[in-house]
Amino acid sequence: MPTIDGLQVHVEVAGAKAEDYKVDTTVRQDGVKETRCGIESVSGARFGARMSNDRTVHQNVCGVLFVDGVSVLMTATAMNANPHMLDYAVESGNVKVPLIFATMTPVAEGTVVDTADKTMAGDDNLEGIGQIKVEIWSGRETVQYGNTGGVARRQLVLNEKQKKAAHITHTTGFGAPIGQYQSPGTTFIKERLVHVFYFAYMNRDMLEVREYIPMPAITSTTLGASPSSTRAAAAVKPERGVAQVIDLSSGDGDTAANKRRRPNEGPARPTPVVYLDDSDDEEQSRAPRKLPVKPEPLSSVNSAVISLLSDDDE
Repeated sequence: MPTIDGLQVHVEVAGAKAEDYKVDTTVRQDGVKETRCGIESVSGARFGARMSNDRTVHQNVCGVLFVDGVSVLMTATAMNANPHMLDYAVESGNVKVPLIFATMTPVAEGTVVDTADKTMAGDDNLEGIGQIKVEIWSGRETVQYGNTGGVARRQLVLNEKQKKAAHITHTTGFGAPIGQYQSPGTTFIKERLVHVFYFAYMNRDMLEVREYIPMPAITSTTLGASPSSTRAAAAVKPERGVAQVIDLSSGDGDTAANKRRRPNEGPARPTPVVYLDDSDDEEQSRAPRKLPVKPEPLSSVNSAVISLLSDDDE
């Protein structure tokens, strides 16, 4: 994600910065900027949002983290060049639990899930599911007395219809407790929204389906040829100006064409070499000139490749 107005916001997955795909920034009618992109999610990996502000444009701003449409955590102090990392939620009793990606396993329509750690998602909040959102607010710091109380958080479960509507592959889960949340003694009073960052998370296959990243090109390797054979064929270069003859024999002197001929027929005539002068006059004294024929790559002589490329599926 590029730095925008001095703001640097990105998502980390399993301790590494996630690559941002198809980044796009627009400005709403109210002047608030919105930046959207896609990132790859990995089942079981911890994630979080890292953000900083170099104060070249905004002086006092804070960041608020939303996951699947639910507010999770915010920076308690004004952001500066030192990055703030928000990668956990605070549950009741001020217990810190890490944010993790969980595999989305939909349930049948009409099923109700209501357990200590899971609950059904409502149709009214499907828009936020599958997204990590960071809101940047301008405002001011103030003193806070005592710890803020957390809330019990549960993983959202979707039914088959909801999953198809949301086009998602993962949901947000919570790991085992990692300690107690201690208030920093300050809080931030939000006054004006200035920027919103949206990160749509999904596995790599869905990133391709939703065109965040291009689909892989069809090659001889994807059609079954081994990479080693493809490389070996590419290394064979025909001699310049000499017609190349590809031997399709099976190794015992018979070609596939000969084997298909009836027993009372003689062997198939060999494929003639093309000459500039193909006259049948055997008494012609001058030597015939060979017409150079562009060789086919040894490993690419595959009708499957040609037929696929000429298909309507192209």
